[in-house]
Order: sequence, then structure tokens, then C-alpha cells
Amino acid sequence: MLRILTVIFVLLLGFYAGAQLGKFAPIILQLQQERGYSLVYMGWLTSLIAFFVAVIAMPAAMFIRKVGPKASLNLGALLLFSGAMLMVWDAGMAMALVARAIEAAGYILVVIAAPAVLNVIAPVRLKSPALALWGGFVAIGFSMANFQAGLMMEISGTSGYFLSMAAGMGVTSLLAALCMTGLEVREVRTDGPISLLQALRLPLSAYLLAVGFGCYVIGTISFFTFLPTFLEETDRPLLLSAAAILLFVPIGNIAAGLLVSGRWRSLSLQAVTVAFIISSVSGLVAFHSEQPSMLLGGAIVFAISGGVIASLIFASTPAMATMDAPGSLILGVISQTGGIGTVIGPPIAAATIEYSGWPALGILICCMSLGGALIVYFASRSFR
Repeated sequence: MLRILTVIFVLLLGFYAGAQLGKFAPIILQLQQERGYSLVYMGWLTSLIAFFVAVIAMPAAMFIRKVGPKASLNLGALLLFSGAMLMVWDAGMAMALVARAIEAAGYILVVIAAPAVLNVIAPVRLKSPALALWGGFVAIGFSMANFQAGLMMEISGTSGYFLSMAAGMGVTSLLAALCMTGLEVREVRTDGPISLLQALRLPLSAYLLAVGFGCYVIGTISFFTFLPTFLEETDRPLLLSAAAILLFVPIGNIAAGLLVSGRWRSLSLQAVTVAFIISSVSGLVAFHSEQPSMLLGGAIVFAISGGVIASLIFASTPAMATMDAPGSLILGVISQTGGIGTVIGPPIAAATIEYSGWPALGILICCMSLGGALIVYFASRSFR
């Protein structure tokens, strides 16, 4: 029972980490009016975390391997909580940047250590489903941030909203830490120090999976970053907003969790390939269809299939882990490519739109998805 509770609280901790990543998006206008933040400055605040992930994910994974996933997760959660608390007060733009840097350091530790902890402490039958649900921590976190902003901004304004985000991070972190106290959380690994060169000696399948994840991130972040602008500029009213469409991602996470908890677990990488192909078609339809119903349908299918892809990629990592390539290192290289995709995806998409128009964005997303499908297919062949 303690292990199951730990899984629940570690997942909730991770969802709040994802919420810290997206907590500025719902209150951009208020931050401009109340704290004088420019759009450019808020862009820097938002991208700072992705920059940290893109640059130091592998060194962070080596640190986690050295000190252990439990200690790393607790440290990362503490840093996230500390940075979130510093955001509560309007102490100027320089202090906000410092607070965000502290959050970024904590975030990189949490996103690598949390799935490593889940991989160790989750009961065997819940291991893959737990990692599958973890794959949706960003989408679920963004949804939580939107919900809390809608609730708290009405009650207590910007500072109250930031305080509620910090409190959620603090409470879930404390509960997860208390549950982990009674459990031994240690990865199986070889003795002695490890160099960066040794850390990079991972199975080919792990690198292929990481590159496939990078393709997924570029396509997905391009889709959801520019979908609101696309709908506004092309005057295509939908029954659901872009934020509401994002809520369909957890459906894919849950579907993936059910898949890997059943007898189809061994086919998870093949399912990722199929989901990528579905994403390629739905992404193309969303930006090429003239009919609002087709656009909405394509966007919803893209969101669900994206949830499946992310979840199954994370759920596949335990089977690839070895004595010389523990799960934290594999998760580190996957996080690294995801961070790189987060940094370069929006500029590539923006340049595509500017020079070739909105239909070209659909083609870019289609190509990223097809590339991901091909790479993950080779990963599944290599893994065998």
C-alpha cells in the first residue's frame, strides 16, 4: 500500500512540476499590467527551463545516478518550491529571473529523478502504467495551471495564484518525501564513478527512442504553440478552444497506461510508431482543412495520439535499462532531446509560417511525425 501511495504522490509532484513550467501562460496580460513584464521578458522566463533541460540534462542524470533518485527528487522538489515561493512577491524582474533559474534547476532534477523513482518503487504490474501516466506530466500540469489561474485570480489575484502553485508543489513534495522515507529507492548500477563518455555508452535503441521523442516534442510544441494564433488569424471558430483541446492529451496518457498494463505491453514501441503515423495525418488535416469540424477532429486526434506517444516512450525505458545503462541515464538523454526540441521547435515553426504560410506548418508537423515513426520503428528493431 505504501508503494502505491508513493506512486500517486510522485505523479502528483510531477504534475505540479509541469504546472510550474506553464504557469505564466494563463496570466500573461495580468503580469504585463501588474508587474510590468514585457512579452519578450516573459518569453525568457518561460524558455529558461527548456534551456536548462537542453543543456544539462545528461550531467543532471549523472548527478542523479551518483546521489540516488530519491535524494535527487527531494532536492529538485525543494528547489522548485523555493523558486515558486520567490515568485509570489513582486521583487522586480531580476529577482523573478533568479527565481525562475532556481525552478529550472529543480525542474531538471524532478523530470529525470521522478520516473527513475517510479521505475524502482512501483509494483511490477503498475510500473509501466505509472510511467505511461508520467508521460503526460506537462500537458496535465498546463491544465492544472489553467484551472488554478481561473480559480485563484478571481479570489486573490496574481500573488494568490502564485502562492497556490507553490503550495501545491510544497504539499505534494512533502507527501512524496514522507512516503519515500519508508522505502529503499536505489537503482541497480555498477560500482565506481562514471565519466560523461561512459554515460553516453547507451544502447542504440535508447538513442533512437530519444531522437524520436525529440521529433515528437518539435511537432507537438509547434502545434499547440501556434494553434491559437492560427484559429484567430484564419477566423475559424471551433466548439472548443485551443486550451480545451490540450485537455485531450491525458486521454492518450490513460489509453497508453491501459495498453502497457495488459497483454499488449510488448508491443508498446510498435504502438508508438502507429501513433506517430496517426499524428502525421491528423496534424496535416488540422492545418489544411477548410471545414471547422475536420479541423477540430484533427486537432483532438493529434492531442490524443501525442499523449500515447509520450507515455509509451517513457513506459518503454525500464526494459532498456541495464547494469551499465540505468534508467536515469536513459531518461536523461530522452529529456535532453526533449529540451532541445522545446527550444528549437517554436522558432522553426515560426519561420515556416512566416515564409510559407499556415499550410506549411501542417507539413512540418507531418514530417516530424513521420520521421519519429521511422526512427522509433528502427528503435524497436534494434531493441529486439
